[in-house]
Amino acid sequence: MTKPHILITGASGLIGTALTNYFISQKYPVSHLGRTRYGLKGVQEYVWDISSSSIEPGALEQADMIIHLAGANVGKGSWTFARKKEIKESRWGGTRLLIQQIQARCTSLQKLIAVSGVGYYGDGPEDGLYVETDRPGSDFMAEVCQGWENETQKVNPVPWIIFRLGMVLSADGGVLEKFITPVRYMIGSSIGSGKQRLPWIHITDLCCAMGMAVLSKEMHGIYNLVSPEITTQAHLMKTIAKEMKKPFLPVGVPSFIIRMMLGDQADLVLSDTGVSAEKIQQAGFEFSYTHLESAIADLLKNASCKIT
Repeated sequence: MTKPHILITGASGLIGTALTNYFISQKYPVSHLGRTRYGLKGVQEYVWDISSSSIEPGALEQADMIIHLAGANVGKGSWTFARKKEIKESRWGGTRLLIQQIQARCTSLQKLIAVSGVGYYGDGPEDGLYVETDRPGSDFMAEVCQGWENETQKVNPVPWIIFRLGMVLSADGGVLEKFITPVRYMIGSSIGSGKQRLPWIHITDLCCAMGMAVLSKEMHGIYNLVSPEITTQAHLMKTIAKEMKKPFLPVGVPSFIIRMMLGDQADLVLSDTGVSAEKIQQAGFEFSYTHLESAIADLLKNASCKIT
């Protein structure tokens, strides 16, 4: 049976690179759509320009499925007014362009798989976990995610899936590298109270969930993609310190200092968000990494890990 051709947007990032390697290993034909070409072996690369509303011919026409990841890195640079505008436009405008071109040029697209984030929910809830039908929060990231998802759903009647991602843990950098750096220099500690809940997902489970979504004929709609385990920021830092055989300082960095340094961007590390993984588990997905200790141990023992 011929496997569907998968087009990945925003494939040069951490998640896109992992997904490309995963699907190629599973013998899927893969192509990329991005702002530039990187000369990747075995991958056909196409270019798009959101500002001029252009997508290179051939990119969409051959795609059986599209995995849409494109968006400016929210953790990079200060959240100035201009940067916030760029973050929103890269997601809203990029998705709007993609959907418009899908409707104009794709006659055989089987499915659109897109991502959002658990930032959709904002803080809370104090007693319990957010599920996919809960209302969005009111902060900047909630606004970004809500607009992003609204644009994605306009692809109807093409079937679509949106994964609300937790913090993605990978041996190839990303947010885990930022947590590991202070531990490496013997100054690992909690941020704020340390009690804030951090929904997370191992990169391997993320790739496998995407693989399941590609194959499934039943999955549709929005799914939280987070580990079933509820962990805290302090537990994460203690686990990293233990695995690296480094000290963990009992005194954390006060929240007000983080907010003075980062402004609104501090929400990325200070938000306390509890998120349920029940829906995707009911869909049949089995996590390989359900406990933070095993996930961190796996990532740090990786010989090619760039962050040890």
